[in-house]
Amino acid sequence: MARLKKQQYLLSDPDVKRWYNNLRVDSANTGDGYLRRLDYLVRRKKLTPKQMVERCVPEGEKKPDPTIARDFILDLVTEFKAEGKKSSNIHNYVKVLRSWYQHNSITIQGRIKVGKTRLVMVRKENVPEPEELRRILAQAENRRAKVGIAMMAYGGVRPEVLGDADGVDGLKVGDFPEMEYTNEKTQIVTVKGMSSLKVTQRGTVTFTKIPTTFIVRDSLSKMGNEYCGFISKESCDYLKDYLEERMKTQKVFNAETKRREWRPGEQLTPDTPVFPGTKTPFVGKHIQTISVRAAIRRPIRGAGYRWRPYVFRRFYTTSLMFAEYERLVLKDWSVFWMGHGGDIDAVYRTNKGLPPHVKEPMRRAYAAAAAKHLDVMGWHGGVTPESVMDIMNRQHLKLAGYNDKEIEKLNPAKLTAEQVRELSRKKQLGGKGKQKMVPIKDLGKWIEGEAPEWKFVEKLDDKTALIELR
Repeated sequence: MARLKKQQYLLSDPDVKRWYNNLRVDSANTGDGYLRRLDYLVRRKKLTPKQMVERCVPEGEKKPDPTIARDFILDLVTEFKAEGKKSSNIHNYVKVLRSWYQHNSITIQGRIKVGKTRLVMVRKENVPEPEELRRILAQAENRRAKVGIAMMAYGGVRPEVLGDADGVDGLKVGDFPEMEYTNEKTQIVTVKGMSSLKVTQRGTVTFTKIPTTFIVRDSLSKMGNEYCGFISKESCDYLKDYLEERMKTQKVFNAETKRREWRPGEQLTPDTPVFPGTKTPFVGKHIQTISVRAAIRRPIRGAGYRWRPYVFRRFYTTSLMFAEYERLVLKDWSVFWMGHGGDIDAVYRTNKGLPPHVKEPMRRAYAAAAAKHLDVMGWHGGVTPESVMDIMNRQHLKLAGYNDKEIEKLNPAKLTAEQVRELSRKKQLGGKGKQKMVPIKDLGKWIEGEAPEWKFVEKLDDKTALIELR
């Protein structure tokens, strides 16, 4: 709430506060944005929110007239257009007024035109090339910034996942189930014939599996659904270095005593924030999304770019798009990793986590995609050309109708492209057990009825299913 100091006077009106709190139920960012725009309109029109409503009541009447409210908005749109404001910006102010009037039982019917919305800044904002991302990471002044960039560029998370709008929640150490840590310990050791020694065992962080899994809890997910994703070895290294630095006892300058003093290392727990504040009073606490963006924006500016921090998520999305095209990753999987739900989301919810037979193929696919499209420092976490070929051949054989057991026997990592084509051809000509791909919309025609010849095998993507002769 600290960033809304100028708008606090509006909340002294109980009705405005009620409207604002209700907006924040679904999205804190929406509520804050609407309050800022309402403040601008109050200052511009020299009308309080209450007066904006009262002016809609005709003289001698008790009920407000929606036509007056609509005319007020239309006149405002005309003013904004004359000043050259962008249509997208004008549209946001229209939404605020509609919402405020609706809250006061004034429903404005019909569409209010503001002109075509053109996202000029986003269009001019190129997706970073690997060399550009490498340059930005080199400009990161501390390990915390590198962790934030890596979580967005290699894990695809939104800034709100690292720290929510109110600064009360965010990604925690416990959200990395495959990460293990040992906190720094200091012991007094007595050696026979010698004086006691003070021995410090440094804190360490290790990962049981790489690429490693992270969990985005439903409280941090924009869609309100809990999901999981992966980060590559490069990201794991950034996270490991940052957490081990925080666990280490260091000599720091004390502003109060004006002296350098030893500060004990931080003791990690499952609830420890991954992206905490660095200044008093926010040290070791979650920070607001606006502060997360500011920390990530600094190295972008230092590298000479004017991009938004969100550009790193676009880098992740584009990289997965290429991985899908090359059949390294299934589209359903990439949709799930982005937090958009889908069929995999239903599996995740049902099983309270992804079962191993789903998670491990996902991990292998992500590793192949990261090796070819994500990691910009050349750290491929054990991924080799052979493992990439294994992923590609598995996908081709699965589309041809082979099940997982059959694929394992074929040793897909060793197969050539010609051998994969020949195996696919034989499978399609195999008589009983023959499989084919059909549109999902026609699936019922093939598998329903009194004695259907075909049975459902699996869904391949949003439009295609695999069926097999009984």
